[in-house]
Amino acid sequence: MGLVKDGIYKRVEYAIENVWDICSIINTDLGEGIPHEEINIPNNLIRVGIIDQTVGAKLKVMKGFRNRYGDIDDRIAFKTLKNHLRDFKDFIDQIEDFLKKG
Repeated sequence: MGLVKDGIYKRVEYAIENVWDICSIINTDLGEGIPHEEINIPNNLIRVGIIDQTVGAKLKVMKGFRNRYGDIDDRIAFKTLKNHLRDFKDFIDQIEDFLKKG
């Protein structure tokens, strides 16, 4: 089960990295500047109306999960993933809305 579990964690980590890469690219393309800390990028996207505060807060939680996924209880991680996969869809929906407007 270790290999499967590691694969799942790696895929989640990769998905979170992709979300943050998208945020960083949009932030740069809009000329919002580079925040002192990467964790503040969602604040720029919220300020200009690309994502709402709920999604912005979820992005910060995702970042925290990605940075510590090796140190968390597997049962808690499974429950968190099961209950928050929709967060990726919410992010995608808001980015798609932004792209349609542009």
